[in-house]
Amino acid sequence: MLNNTMPIFNLLAEDGRVDIYQAFIAMTVFADGHFDDKIKAIFSFFDLSGDGDLDRKELSVFVQSSIVGLCKMTGLPAPSVMGIQNYTVQVF
Repeated sequence: MLNNTMPIFNLLAEDGRVDIYQAFIAMTVFADGHFDDKIKAIFSFFDLSGDGDLDRKELSVFVQSSIVGLCKMTGLPAPSVMGIQNYTVQVF
């Protein structure tokens, strides 16, 4: 699947643009490799402050990008971004 990434970008594209966070999540999830290595890569990618922790905003971006990107990849309808944000604020 990752030998030709254009179909992935076409699935993720909106108005000819691709969200880099969604693309990174999709590529990481579907890439070969150990689960632990993937989690470490995702964590470091979303740890924008570089402090070794995900704060609420970083975690919210991660959850939102993951849900929307993976829904696009699988052809499932994605929930609204506002719905995801409201849910993550209540839970986290």
